[in-house]
Amino acid sequence: MLEQGHVTTDSSDSSDSERQAFAPVVGHYLIDVPVDKALWQNCNSRMFHLSGAEHVKVLLCGRRITAGFKRHQGEVRYDSAKCKLCFRLKDS
Repeated sequence: MLEQGHVTTDSSDSSDSERQAFAPVVGHYLIDVPVDKALWQNCNSRMFHLSGAEHVKVLLCGRRITAGFKRHQGEVRYDSAKCKLCFRLKDS
């Protein structure tokens, strides 16, 4: 027994420009790191942390800088994983 149902097709009366799907625009804002701070990245979690520029043992959040961290010299996008505490304290 065949069931009757609604069938849709891919044909459309709209023009190509109307059918284009646009992805939302995502800004690529970069995080400003103050000159008196150093940027570190956890090698395992890829999370960014900050320390005082002269400090090489302790991050702003209180964690110790171990071999699991590497100093990061490049840019950091706004949507990168960042330590909330370090980046909250960055301007103090």
